[in-house]
Amino acid sequence: MKNKYDVICIGSGPSSLGFMFRFIEKNKNLSALMIDKSYLSSGGLRNDGKMNFAGLKIGFPNNGYWNEEQANYYLNETEKYLKPKFIEIGKVDSYIERAKKYGAELIIAKQSHIGTDKSPELINSLINKLKDNGVDVVLGREMIDIDYDNKAIILEDNSKIFFEKLILGLGRKGATFFQKLMSKLDVKFIDNIVDIGIRLEMREENYKIVRDIYDPKIYINDVRTFCSNSGAAYVTKEKYKDFYSVNGHAFSKDKKPNGLVNFALLKTIKLTEPITSGNEYAKIVGKMAMNVGGGQPIMQRIGDFRAGKRSKIETFNNDLYDFEPTLKGVTAGDISLACPSKILRSIWESMKVLDSIIPGCLYPSNIMYFPEIKKYMNNPQFIDDHFQIKKDIYAIGDVVSHRGITSSFASGIRCLDGILDE
Repeated sequence: MKNKYDVICIGSGPSSLGFMFRFIEKNKNLSALMIDKSYLSSGGLRNDGKMNFAGLKIGFPNNGYWNEEQANYYLNETEKYLKPKFIEIGKVDSYIERAKKYGAELIIAKQSHIGTDKSPELINSLINKLKDNGVDVVLGREMIDIDYDNKAIILEDNSKIFFEKLILGLGRKGATFFQKLMSKLDVKFIDNIVDIGIRLEMREENYKIVRDIYDPKIYINDVRTFCSNSGAAYVTKEKYKDFYSVNGHAFSKDKKPNGLVNFALLKTIKLTEPITSGNEYAKIVGKMAMNVGGGQPIMQRIGDFRAGKRSKIETFNNDLYDFEPTLKGVTAGDISLACPSKILRSIWESMKVLDSIIPGCLYPSNIMYFPEIKKYMNNPQFIDDHFQIKKDIYAIGDVVSHRGITSSFASGIRCLDGILDE
């Protein structure tokens, strides 16, 4: 690692990879560094590796950063770099018609699934290609601050690396640090959105739609399905500073199927005064869930929820109640004690609609896990259309995409194209 580069990219997730792949294609004489505090790319590319290609409809926020033409162009470019193997779509017409009947929408996308067991192989191949083309890749080192006047990043050992252009591809887990940087750089930003919901787990026979489309994207008013997993599918939990959030993933087809499906139902919350921080509200809800769950997420059988009863640990076996939960170290309890009623009411109403579209979603043995919380990156005020937030500093990834590998990768490509046009 040198002490100065033409371009430094913070993070090794999809947005940074998109930027750097475009960089090695367009630039042969400039120096570049990609640095990440993790030892392997994290986020969606590491966890499951699910990709959706559907224009503006999936992965792009409705905030004016993208139009249909831009989304389609940069998704096509993303496809060229990642070379996904698309999953064949089966018979979905009946589901589309049912969704319309109940005021919902099923969005059909080209989809690819790598699997959690296979994603490190893909990530390493992408990183190695960057290295082979002259990009310095340094993992396990953390940027902790910036010296903007001298155009330098400061690492955890207080050493400095100087840059001409700095690209911030931090991802949601870097939201707090990104907010700190924006405050220091005097960049205005908005932080008023968060997704809160549950994750459902059930037998595949109760969610047969996954046999025809791997990751069904169904929008029911202000609630949507998110991150469906089938085959060798498991519910997991992610550790944040103040709470656990549940999540889900699936292994590749090389692994033996367990006959289960899991997916999230998320409600997008847009806050106004006096509570204007989505990240702070996420902490409030997350900590409430931890208090009710004894420091762990909560799980509840749908049958118990409908009866107004808490679930108990004896409810979770593979005899009377059909199947055991795949997530261990979680508390059997009552989700209604932890989830704000307005949010839970919307989710429950959407579940009833979903059961009309895909009969079986409300089967009594199905499991609800709470909380599933998806923080949003703070939305900065950009000074151009290729994501510059201050002279020579750019922000890509979740700040301009909506929680997706492909849209995030596309944002990196677009950023580099804009820099070249400066």
